[in-house]
Amino acid sequence: MFKYLVPLAVTITLGGCGGGSETSPAVKPAASFEASLAGLRGTKTKLSAAAAAVDSGEAARQFMDFAEARFPNHFPIHATTGSLPPLAYRYYPSTGTYLGVVVTAGMGYDVGGVYVLGGAFGSAPLYAGLLTDFIDPVDPGPGPTGRNNGCDDFSLAAVGTRVTVEYENFGADAGTQTWDFLVARMTTFEGHPALEQILKTVSRTTAADGSRRVHEGESRTYALPTGDAEVSHYGVVVLSQFDSGAFVLTNSVRTVYSPPWVDRQYGLAVGASDTSSATGINTSTVSGFPGIPDSTSTTPFSNSVTMKYVGRESVTVPAGTYTTCKLESGQTADGVFTQWVIVGKGITVKTQSTDKGAVVQSSHATSVKVNGQAI
Repeated sequence: MFKYLVPLAVTITLGGCGGGSETSPAVKPAASFEASLAGLRGTKTKLSAAAAAVDSGEAARQFMDFAEARFPNHFPIHATTGSLPPLAYRYYPSTGTYLGVVVTAGMGYDVGGVYVLGGAFGSAPLYAGLLTDFIDPVDPGPGPTGRNNGCDDFSLAAVGTRVTVEYENFGADAGTQTWDFLVARMTTFEGHPALEQILKTVSRTTAADGSRRVHEGESRTYALPTGDAEVSHYGVVVLSQFDSGAFVLTNSVRTVYSPPWVDRQYGLAVGASDTSSATGINTSTVSGFPGIPDSTSTTPFSNSVTMKYVGRESVTVPAGTYTTCKLESGQTADGVFTQWVIVGKGITVKTQSTDKGAVVQSSHATSVKVNGQAI
């Protein structure tokens, strides 16, 4: 491993002043990489004062997570971050590639400078620009997030990943539901680099009078892993339709989190809890009422939720038997929502809602597929 890393460190240390400059011949971006980098630079807004204040090591970590999501052909896994001053770096053995970010001031190089080495980039370090050319680092808030607890797998956030789950629901909304989840593309949302994740749902229920109802929904979530054990959420756009039999109602809701909502459940130890708060603006448009024009309203919101990682359990549902992480959340002291997610996948295979200890709603998976393959 050091046969690649040592030349990278030596070049940055001894390459002369202005190592972050575009005039240095040793730091010109690889031609195959240049167009993508230029496109990404064009999507970013001016760096905010809050982003500029983020610790250099934290900013480097967030950028490398972003690079893994945006360029999986070069950085195909969520690699461990190492240190070789003045760099923080990650190594990707399947491509033989190093990704490094300058995190220590001095030596004539700009803090935040991004370098690549090995694999498709060759044996000389190549300069890709400053990390702030691509992202606005996010203040992670107080306290470390810790290591990923293994309940989820951020590699499933790779563009093109598709997860489909079919559920049978019991209780007030008895029936079936299909979830079709696709990681669609890397984009921006309100100036933040983000993965666009599309979830399409179809629910079929039968009323007491025997009539059947179909409820279709689509949500587009904009978020990005910003650490080994956290995901930053920037917003979501939800479109839902309800067929009443007489007419179809459509409701569109655009949610913008301000500041970004950071989900840290992925770093919880067994028995630990985390309370996260979200604030922002909801813009809702309702249409479909006969003879009534569309109605749009904008309202601020503020809420919080506490998530507890109870532990791991073996769960058997019609789709199969899985080792799961059991997670609990609830908005009130009386009501508790429990979900069981497949260890290492983060896919929910069972849920249960209780009110004062009584089960009022539950569901279990009848089919689980990742990229078309049953798991």
